[in-house]
Amino acid sequence: MKIFSQKAFKRESAEEVAPAEYLEVMFANIENGKLAIAREEDELHSDLAEGEGAITRVYTYSIDMSKVDVKVIAEGVNSLISDLKEIAQKGGFNIAAENAEAVLSGRLCKVWAKYVRKSVSENEDDMITEYAARIGGKVCGASVVNRAQRLVRMFELGAPQCVVLDEARNFAEVFAINICANKVE
Repeated sequence: MKIFSQKAFKRESAEEVAPAEYLEVMFANIENGKLAIAREEDELHSDLAEGEGAITRVYTYSIDMSKVDVKVIAEGVNSLISDLKEIAQKGGFNIAAENAEAVLSGRLCKVWAKYVRKSVSENEDDMITEYAARIGGKVCGASVVNRAQRLVRMFELGAPQCVVLDEARNFAEVFAINICANKVE
């Protein structure tokens, strides 16, 4: 089985790869309806593994190939990233639910409510359930919200472009998997 890692890119490092290219290469690594993603993880982060020696875990997803349209998914990701950046510029996490419609346009308000608005619960399990329900995801809906929130925070803080790009790739990955995957093994 193919295992998707940084070695799949035709360059020394995947650090400069835009989300659309990342998705294209990721989906090219689907074999027999399975996508295996090599991760290098610790308590604080989870990154695409550089190679075999760096792999700490491999996630294998069953992919519904009828839902794989790299161009459409990449356009959706790029649009959402632009919206998240604009939301961050207009207040991001400081926008109160009761003021969201006044601060944000209709589309941005919907994006804020779905991807950025903090959970009302302090309980982590309840938060995960709430976030997954917002997205309607089968596999990693809560991760989509988490990654979107991280992007907003990075935009708010003025994080370096390389850091934002890394998080944008992670967002693209979970967004696409949430659309196309039936289950994780």
